[in-house]
Amino acid sequence: MSISGQAPRFYDPEFLICQGDTIDVIFFSSPVTYDWDNDGDKDLLVGQFFYGYISFYENIGTNYFPVFGDSHFLYADDSIITLPYS
Repeated sequence: MSISGQAPRFYDPEFLICQGDTIDVIFFSSPVTYDWDNDGDKDLLVGQFFYGYISFYENIGTNYFPVFGDSHFLYADDSIITLPYS
């Protein structure tokens, strides 16, 4: 294996789009892709720092060309799932 002393080069950032709008959870976010609904494609889960809510965006496209549907918060036992923050 060869290690280069060159600085890494990054592509320009791109915003994720949902139904034609930029995905924005207002406060600091922590996105992850995971096949939440077990349909074979990776969905988008976005944790929100301030309130600890988790937004779910179903991938209605494919893994190679994702298209994210409307979002909703994740619930358990009729309550919004929240994660602690510090």
